[in-house]
Amino acid sequence: MTWPIPAELLLSAPRLTYDWENDAEKQVGEAKIREYLDQFTIKNSRVVLMAKEEEHAKIHPNLTWEKEPWYGTGYVVEKFNDEFVDKVSNLKSLFKYKS
Repeated sequence: MTWPIPAELLLSAPRLTYDWENDAEKQVGEAKIREYLDQFTIKNSRVVLMAKEEEHAKIHPNLTWEKEPWYGTGYVVEKFNDEFVDKVSNLKSLFKYKS
């Protein structure tokens, strides 16, 4: 209910799609979508892996866990290594969208 949508669309707005009104609006909309998609890079990403503590300990026994202050949930933050980032970044050219 905090979304800026009309009250009559409160239940349906998150799931409805609408056709573009005209070609100019379509071009502007598609450009904005491409802008957003271009921002989905490995450098702007976060991955969340969840499992039981015992399972994590089998794979990475030496991790230092922190506790989330409000709920006490354990977590670890690790950055992707540079080699992985480079490999994934180089894949981008293989998956160009049609313009």
